[in-house]
Parts: sequence; C-alpha cells; structure tokens
Amino acid sequence: MPTIGAVIQARLNSSRLPGKMAKELLGVPLILRVVEQVSYSKKVDTVIVATSEEPGDDPLALLCKDHGTDLYRGVLNDVQKRFINAAEKYNLDVIIRITGDNPLTDPVLIDQLIELYLLNPDLDYINNVHRDGVVHGAGCELVTVPALRRSYKMIQAESDPSAYNEHVTFYIRKNPDKFNIKMFRPDEGLSRKEISFSVDYPEDFELVSTIYNNLYSKETPISTQEVLAFLDRNPSLLDLNRSLHEQLPDY
Repeated sequence: MPTIGAVIQARLNSSRLPGKMAKELLGVPLILRVVEQVSYSKKVDTVIVATSEEPGDDPLALLCKDHGTDLYRGVLNDVQKRFINAAEKYNLDVIIRITGDNPLTDPVLIDQLIELYLLNPDLDYINNVHRDGVVHGAGCELVTVPALRRSYKMIQAESDPSAYNEHVTFYIRKNPDKFNIKMFRPDEGLSRKEISFSVDYPEDFELVSTIYNNLYSKETPISTQEVLAFLDRNPSLLDLNRSLHEQLPDY
C-alpha cells in the first residue's frame, strides 16, 4: 500500500488577508481548523503543514509544533519543491494537496479521491478543484510523488520555470498529454459554481466564521452537504462574498 500524506500549504504573508492562518475560528487558529478537518480522513496516513523558512512564518511553525502537527519548512516561492521535499522527509508515495485557507475541506471527498486512485494506481493526478468539481473551498487534489518529481524536472526546461514553481500542480494540469490525469466528479449537488468558502478575503472569513458558529461540533467534521444545506436555508449569507469569486479559473 502506498503511504499517503495530506500536505497543507500555508503562509502568513497573504496580501489579501494578512495573517489569516492565525485568525481564530471558535478560538482556534484557522490553520489548525484545516488540520482538524483533514485529520478526519480515514485513508490519509499523516497530515503535514508545509510552510516557508521565512522568519515571518515562524509563528505558523510554532502553532503547528505546539499542536503536535507534522511540519516541513522550505523555500517561500518554490512551493512545488517544498512539496517534493516534504514528501521525501515523510516518505510519502502519494500527496493529497490541501490549501491552508480551506477550513471546510471535506475529509469524505479526500477519501473518495484516494479510493479512486487505489482502483487506478496508474493515475498521476486526480483533480477535484476544477470548476465542475466540488464547491470551491471543500476540495483537494491527489498527485503521486513520482509525477511531481517528473513535473519539476520538466519545468526546469521551460523558459520561465518560476511561472510553475509557485503552483504545485499547474504544470501537470497544463500538460495532460504528459501525465495520466483524472477529473473527479463529486456527487450530485456538491458542485456549486456560485459558492466559495475558501478564505481569501475578510468577507470570506466572515462567512466561514458564521458557518463554524452554526455547524461546528467537536469530534465530527463539517460536511459539504451540511454547509450547502445551511447556506440554502440562509441564502443572504452568500451576498458576503458573492462578487469576490466570479473569476475563479476554469481548470
């Protein structure tokens, strides 16, 4: 069986919402809420936060260490290399890529991607963050470590490697002829292009805080179905960030 790790990329120097990883949801920093949600996965072997070596990310690293969360620190702008090195440190064969601004990442969907991969081990990459995938802010990606290494090597031959290095799976997504890619389709009703609960702006944090205040229950993950049902009962909440995510990429 492959060793599968959820790797959460995070930093504190966000330009749109500085320090958001440390902003508290029900008294707990956002990054630890992400770790908490992901830890409900039944098929992930380990959960790792991958941040930078920059002094500005020292408080984030300290939060993880105090919480007992596995941690890897690497170069700020070469995030793909950071993932590869984290995989080597923790002996991973497969990575579930999570972004640190998604405290409503759905662990059930993580396990569905892993199940799909285990049935199709020739796959290099499974995408569940495309526009027809699960609602923005709940999804994740699966990528094998060999595919990531191969991608990194190919990127070095590009005229501008930096255009890809900051985005872990961008090169793989752009080159389906070179990688075995699968687009994951969630259960009916979980793909809602008009909704986002990824925390990029203050308005997003306000929305997610409201969701946590109403749905959080200790020792139970918040499911995407629960969130969407709650928002359907309270449609005015979507006005908080509706105008901020209309230009999400179609990949």
